[in-house]
Amino acid sequence: MTDLADSSGVEAVTLRVATPAGHTQQVPLARGGSATWSGLLAPITALQLGLLGGTVDVAFEARDAAGNVSIAHASTRVSVLSCLG
Repeated sequence: MTDLADSSGVEAVTLRVATPAGHTQQVPLARGGSATWSGLLAPITALQLGLLGGTVDVAFEARDAAGNVSIAHASTRVSVLSCLG
């Protein structure tokens, strides 16, 4: 969970996801409330993930009303095998 807030107001948020195998997705998020944004990430196949999994990089890019951009990065470990069990 990432909190997005700005004194001049957040105008747009984009989610970017990248896998070790080079698969990337860019998802524009829709405002759901004062500081709530949501979007739909398409399924990522085992081949796009890198067969046995790996570290998926996630970035949230927020743009405010003044045109300033801020990016928050995170990484999470994902395993295909844990999905099979």
